[in-house]
Amino acid sequence: MLLTDNENFDFLLYFAFIPARYNTALLGTESLPGGLGAQIWTFLTYAFLHADFIHVGVNSIWFLPFGSAMARRFGIWRFLGFFAVTAIAGAALHLLTRPRELAVQAPDPIATKLKMNSSFPDTSGLRHYNVYRVPAGFGVMFGAGALSGLLGIGSGALKVVAMDQSMKIPFKVSTTTSNFMIGVTAAASAGVYLSRGYIDPSLAMPVMLGVLIGSLMGTRVLVKTKTKSLRLVFSIVIVLLGIEMLIKGIGGKF
Repeated sequence: MLLTDNENFDFLLYFAFIPARYNTALLGTESLPGGLGAQIWTFLTYAFLHADFIHVGVNSIWFLPFGSAMARRFGIWRFLGFFAVTAIAGAALHLLTRPRELAVQAPDPIATKLKMNSSFPDTSGLRHYNVYRVPAGFGVMFGAGALSGLLGIGSGALKVVAMDQSMKIPFKVSTTTSNFMIGVTAAASAGVYLSRGYIDPSLAMPVMLGVLIGSLMGTRVLVKTKTKSLRLVFSIVIVLLGIEMLIKGIGGKF
């Protein structure tokens, strides 16, 4: 009511989550308002957009019993963090489940300088790829790290989204790269935890052997599995993680 039709449309272009924003094959030489910033902030800002006052009222009615209880249980900052995580996860799942095409375009100069363009073995043979929008990927990963530090949750899933959707890295490469990044950061801190007595080797060893065997089996299956199937499994895992967070939050264990 406060904006004209044109102003309302422009506002939506800046703050609504629009999958076409990440598909250069659809946009061609055109671009949506907001540029790189909108590719990052719309993962969250769309959650604050409402069609009308009825939409706001219905959401408020639902928030009153459930949101209030969770805010009291979490504390205000953890509740806001949980709200942000679920909003970002919802947008990411929506984007992941949509078909995607890549337009023929030059790779990101930063990616070229860092020699990030490469190839990997796929079901159809060796597949070459280029990396795009490195700053956008950095921004999403920065947000993933911040949320991980705030809420104590793993940021690997959000790293996969950043590489797959923002940087246009093939999904198989995104998942394996995320796994490698987690391994490096975990290895860097493992020595410190072990020296301070935070790790019980008798418990860690059987778990480590199980992870090692599972990783070797997963690696062999990965090469032969279609990307569409991997995306489906990834989406299911994200949903289950979200449900687990919700249950822990309601039970006061978050």
